[in-house]
Amino acid sequence: NTVSTQVSVQDVGNGNANVSFNSQVIMMVPMGAIANSTGQLNSSIAIVVGDGQAYIRSPKTFALTGVSACVLQNSSSGLVTIQVRNNGTDILSTPLTILQTANTSRAIGTTPAVISIPSIVLDDLLFFDVDTAGTNAIGLIVTLLGTG
Repeated sequence: NTVSTQVSVQDVGNGNANVSFNSQVIMMVPMGAIANSTGQLNSSIAIVVGDGQAYIRSPKTFALTGVSACVLQNSSSGLVTIQVRNNGTDILSTPLTILQTANTSRAIGTTPAVISIPSIVLDDLLFFDVDTAGTNAIGLIVTLLGTG
């Protein structure tokens, strides 16, 4: 854990870290591809469909202002879609989507995710559900941005 007047970094284990820049909040949640405790990537582990593929507890109260996702290897067929749940309730009215030909949810032609419930409070439990995994997509990382 590192704290200064400009930045705070909290190691939350399992390859996850919470970073706060002044009033900014950045949470990155890796799913799949992390193969061992040393953090070495295993490029043979494909993303799988399922609820609660990863979870993280909110380090502070904040307003969610942005969400994005990326993969290390894009799907050879089909979309990758991700929903974020806060204490059991979906917070995206339009889930994150990564197109078959892309490795990020910010690619041109991708329908942007819509945040319908932006309020996150200290210790909220955020779950990450993979609704569709495409084919052979590897190394999913979801990023949450916020202020507060």
